[in-house]
Amino acid sequence: GRVVTSVPMRAGDFDVLPPDVMGHLVSVMPVVSLDEGQNLVSVCKFFHAYVVPKMFFSWKPSESYILQGSKFAQSLTPRILVLDLTNNRTFTDADVQGLTNLTDLDLYSNIAVTDATLTMLTSLKRLNLTYNRLITEDCVKGLTNLDGLNLSSNSVVTDASLKELTNLTDLNLSSSSVVTDVSVKELTHLRHLDLSFNYVVTDAAVQCLPALKTLDITYN
Repeated sequence: GRVVTSVPMRAGDFDVLPPDVMGHLVSVMPVVSLDEGQNLVSVCKFFHAYVVPKMFFSWKPSESYILQGSKFAQSLTPRILVLDLTNNRTFTDADVQGLTNLTDLDLYSNIAVTDATLTMLTSLKRLNLTYNRLITEDCVKGLTNLDGLNLSSNSVVTDASLKELTNLTDLNLSSSSVVTDVSVKELTHLRHLDLSFNYVVTDAAVQCLPALKTLDITYN
């Protein structure tokens, strides 16, 4: 078999593909990126994916793949573990709430998915809220299973919720101006901390993190 690296498909291609083929394509591939703006589907290797040319149903199933901001809501299945909805305006709470197996969710600059969905995704381990204005503190503080959180350029989530996430091992506070030493010093399991372009968190908090392995203080 061959390792699948990409399958370019333009808008017209979907008119000739039967719905069951498109659905199967998404359900078996490990990493799928659906670019809404360019109507392009890129399929990349994440774990192992093999295909006999032009035979969709020969592809080896996997349990982890990514769907990035697109209009193919019907292709989302509960098997999805990793979902990228960067700049998404199409997928709504109704489309995502059923994906209860999600472990990784990217809501970078997302304006469609709200607290109502996140409160149902209890398996989440990693969450990106960069430039996100919809997800509130009340929601975030309940995501106590998170071990990775990206709050780069996020002005909504503050100390009040962050201090509750004591299982975090990876935290990005790049360009953050609302999170302070008060919460960071309580996150004693942190192994990776990004404080680039951060002028609020100080040495006092960093010195309280005994497990810290990597620290980014670029332009700090």
